[in-house]
Amino acid sequence: MPALEFNGLYPVEHHDEPPDYTYYNPVIYEMWCFIADKIERDPSLLSIPLSNMERWIKQGISSQKMLLLWKPIIEFAQVNDEGLKKLCNFLRSDSEESRHMKGYDPFVGIMTKQEKRQFQWTWDH
Repeated sequence: MPALEFNGLYPVEHHDEPPDYTYYNPVIYEMWCFIADKIERDPSLLSIPLSNMERWIKQGISSQKMLLLWKPIIEFAQVNDEGLKKLCNFLRSDSEESRHMKGYDPFVGIMTKQEKRQFQWTWDH
């Protein structure tokens, strides 16, 4: 149970651990699970994030260092079943590390426009 302190006139909750991402935005979490499922069914889709990274780096994107962390993970997933399993598990993960990495998402283009619509309300509301 969180501890309560009073900050001025209202109580402030303090958690021992922060609530997970799925609590704050379950639709985004479900979107990542959807992307992982789609990649599992069709690993050839992994060419999309690699192509995105190559193009963005050539354009001088400022987050090159973070994007490049994805490259060996994706390349390993392309050639190794265990690597594919690890990548998909990582995409489904709600760990602090996975949430941070997903902030530098090269997976744009994996979902079709129609597939994106089921997750669209998250951004609209």
